[in-house]
Amino acid sequence: MLVDEQISIAMEAREHLSSQRQTFKRMQTRFNDIANRFPMLNSLIYRINSRKRRDSLILGLVVAVCTFLLLFYAFH
Repeated sequence: MLVDEQISIAMEAREHLSSQRQTFKRMQTRFNDIANRFPMLNSLIYRINSRKRRDSLILGLVVAVCTFLLLFYAFH
């Protein structure tokens, strides 16, 4: 009985994930349609993503340098 209950829970979770996947596919299709209609929007999104990537890289480098200096200070 407990195994059947667990199986039904797993099947419900699977159905829920499947419906989420379909929703995300529809959203992606709509987004691609809009991006194809408006090429300026596509270039804007590309620039935003490249700036986000650059900012993440800079932030990572700052954290790495600060960590290195902290360890250097702690062990000297």
